[in-house]
Amino acid sequence: MADTEFVTDLIVERTNIANARLIESIPSDTELVPGQVLLTIERFGLTSNNLSYAATGDFLGYWSFFPAPDPAWGRLPVWGYAEVTRSEHPDVAVGERLFGILPAARHLIVEPSGVDSIRLSDGIEHRAALHPWYSRYYRTSADPVSAAGFGDLQPILWALFMTGWHLAGDFAAAGNFGADHLIVSSASSKTAYSLAHSLKANGSGAHVIGVTSAGNVDFVSGLGCYDSVVTYHDPGLEQLAGTAAFVDMAGNTALRTDVHSTFGDRLVRSVLVGGTHRDTSQGPAELPGPVPQFFFIPDAAELQAAVEGHDQYHARFATAWADFAAWASQHTRVVTSTGPQALLDAYGQAIVGTTDPAASTMISYE
Repeated sequence: MADTEFVTDLIVERTNIANARLIESIPSDTELVPGQVLLTIERFGLTSNNLSYAATGDFLGYWSFFPAPDPAWGRLPVWGYAEVTRSEHPDVAVGERLFGILPAARHLIVEPSGVDSIRLSDGIEHRAALHPWYSRYYRTSADPVSAAGFGDLQPILWALFMTGWHLAGDFAAAGNFGADHLIVSSASSKTAYSLAHSLKANGSGAHVIGVTSAGNVDFVSGLGCYDSVVTYHDPGLEQLAGTAAFVDMAGNTALRTDVHSTFGDRLVRSVLVGGTHRDTSQGPAELPGPVPQFFFIPDAAELQAAVEGHDQYHARFATAWADFAAWASQHTRVVTSTGPQALLDAYGQAIVGTTDPAASTMISYE
């Protein structure tokens, strides 16, 4: 049996994501070829977003990021920090810290490419065909996002905030698509309130309505970024006059059908962002109003960065992040758990679901 000291990596059964176990890590003395770097993973966030990665792992390719020894299983992608502990790359020094997407594991071998002062990408063969947004790592000593100083929040909120921030920018650029109301489902989720906060920061002018469960009403109302808060069982949307846009953060078929049926032609935009409900029903083949559009932040961010330049886009994001993180720190309680068994336990708890939207889990190996 493997030495338990090295059994640190979480793998998930691809066809049954509730089933997870720990396996041995890549040995720290694994031979590197020229150009490779060994990362030792320090800490990372564990949120419902990671469950979305697992739930859509085959459909969207997440399981190919960090292959497991058994192809029926996969290493869970997470966002976090790692230290360069060995390097065979001339431009990447031992001791550097990087932020980006990592496996829920102790070690990772990467092959840096496109190295500049702020970032590098992993060009290792099995990741070469992946979306570049998921292969990029930021050098924390030079990254303006890291400079904002919210290191505990970054692994938990970075990717989710970028989604909400960019989507809010799309709405602002389009004059809210003419919507009087902007309805946001799963309002207690981090992506949802990232969107709502960014809409307020942009002065969108739309009436932002958060839809949430009855148990989360107090939390969502306390955020202060929604103009009104309603529950799934009593949304009262039929009472709203004027036009509306809908952002579905949870893949909630019942609510999406209700919103489309209620507003019909008065629904000017319907956006599908996430799928945390893992709803297996498809709903009606055709819905009244606009066809729901899937929003995928890697595509949106890369397209905009290509237009204005990666450094300028990232600098704008960093400025918005600093404002958001200062606000979010008042509403987020980071709970740090240490060690591989804590990781396995936290994953099991995430699968079951949490009743406290203010709590966020950080896993540390230190």
